[in-house]
Amino acid sequence: MTWRFWSISGTLFSFIVIITSISSRVVDTSSYPVKLYQVDSGFSKLNYHTGIIWTLSYLGAMLPADEPCIIYNHDSSIATIDFRAAGFNDSALAAIAAILDSVDHTIAPDTIDIARLLVLLAYSSPHYYAITGAPKKFSHLKRVPIEMEKKLLLLKSSIAKGKRKLHYYINKWNDSYFIAEELDDSAQTMEFEVMDFLPNTQPRFMIYNKQGLLVSAANSAITSAGKPGKCMWCHESKAQPLFETSTLTDVAQQHFLNEIVKFNKDLYGYRRSLNTQVAFDQLQAHTNSELLYISFMQSSLQRIAGEWEVSKETAQERLAPFNSTYDEEFKWLGKAFERELIDSLCKRRTVRITQNVREQNTFEPDYLNYMH
Repeated sequence: MTWRFWSISGTLFSFIVIITSISSRVVDTSSYPVKLYQVDSGFSKLNYHTGIIWTLSYLGAMLPADEPCIIYNHDSSIATIDFRAAGFNDSALAAIAAILDSVDHTIAPDTIDIARLLVLLAYSSPHYYAITGAPKKFSHLKRVPIEMEKKLLLLKSSIAKGKRKLHYYINKWNDSYFIAEELDDSAQTMEFEVMDFLPNTQPRFMIYNKQGLLVSAANSAITSAGKPGKCMWCHESKAQPLFETSTLTDVAQQHFLNEIVKFNKDLYGYRRSLNTQVAFDQLQAHTNSELLYISFMQSSLQRIAGEWEVSKETAQERLAPFNSTYDEEFKWLGKAFERELIDSLCKRRTVRITQNVREQNTFEPDYLNYMH
């Protein structure tokens, strides 16, 4: 018996999903085996599935509703992920295959948690850029002639620590983009944060330094924009208005806000015509993708015991000397331990991941050398 999910709703997840890696096989992106481990964490499997679907969508998967890409076998708790059926283009599939191959060579014949894999794919900035096809240079971005762009100077922003200039062009959703140019006190360019749209209508986020080269995260000294993963969390699959700002003229600011409202209305109107597994009108559904990585980066004792294949008592004993934490946004998740600590105590080989999903940090995996 198999479960085939077309659209999912529910209340949160209760399964750990593990990718099975076999060193002797060639990576097959159309049938990547997955194993599920049940844990007592209060999350439903349906919402775990929704989190996976949304994460694949952030990476550009088209996710046609009549083409299930995750098939679960009820009897053996084995599933397969079909990245091709998910609707990735050939370039994205090649990048995914290369990352999976690196994973297999690192831990085979062991297994990898799907949450770890999705953090590696979507929240390691170089991998996100490679899969979504982000131009490596700012000068290679697709833009209209400069005179067709609109500009808005922000004297105060909830994101930037200094002045910020917006360059934007709004037409149809797939022909629109927004560029935030971060300025220093002398109005010199320090950085660019860019948002355009993938063919599946999800925003694509890119960060470039003042030399015009892709970087993993925005410079925290000048902005709190963070990594593309933080942009995904903040924008919630749409163009955001100005939360806290002032411009040279209130008229210009109000005109921009009116344009954003209309743009988002048109975007969601188009999304309703899509034959997709992503329920864009369920405005909180994206939270499942966030809970998927949050509960991995800060894991409960039950989840850790499942990963380590030990009893809760044994896991508790190993963790007893260390401080626990909790997530500020989802305090109801309860007591948890940081991922770096968990991995350092794990007795099996693991695939090293980014230290932080949303913020600038000192390590970002780049198996593809995309930013070198």
